[in-house]
Amino acid sequence: MITQTPATRESTAEVRPSSVSRMPAPATPYQALVQRLRAQGFGMPGGFQAVGFTSSSAGEGVTTVAVNVAVSAASSLRRPVLLIDANDARPALARLFEVNEPGGFYDALAGRDGASTCLVKLPIEHLSLLTAGTADKRQMMSYDPAVLGELLDAWRHEFDLIVVDLPPATDDSPCFALAGQLDGIVLVVAQGRARRAAVRRAKDRLAATRATLLGAVWNMRRWHLPAWLSRRD
Repeated sequence: MITQTPATRESTAEVRPSSVSRMPAPATPYQALVQRLRAQGFGMPGGFQAVGFTSSSAGEGVTTVAVNVAVSAASSLRRPVLLIDANDARPALARLFEVNEPGGFYDALAGRDGASTCLVKLPIEHLSLLTAGTADKRQMMSYDPAVLGELLDAWRHEFDLIVVDLPPATDDSPCFALAGQLDGIVLVVAQGRARRAAVRRAKDRLAATRATLLGAVWNMRRWHLPAWLSRRD
């Protein structure tokens, strides 16, 4: 699966806090991405429920893609969706959705909170959020995989679809510790920013964790008009 999304910046996701409650349906490229994931079994009976989004480096628009996929799935499929901020390096979803819940994903992973304690119901129908909480990379690198497995099982019973905003798949990232326990991974590749060697290295390392790579999203795609088309006679 390879799909394209419109040109965006990581810091300016289409979902804006001031307009969350009245937000229209997401752009067509994200709806198309949800449909492609659905064709591979995302949220289907016997298919996969938890998909993570990551990239080979920071700033490739992973949060933007993950947020809009979650919103699109909740809006178009009208089924319970959970959006998880697992990006310990640059957690952004609490600020994006103006959520003040202090606990979150990393707190649940550390056993400080239960699987449902920190879940926040968003104004968008069928969509809930789990913020990053207290992100501690050292703690994440030594977490108990059984705890994450139990948390994911609990969330799978409560939600039909789970979208996880992961940190970049770089050398010391907790992304690899998480990826192998999710049902699938989508690699976000930003035009003009991602380096081929880094993308290949991230792909190989994800494969080494037994992660299921579902495909890639070609992000920040810009369409350039040929000179002859824009030239005026």
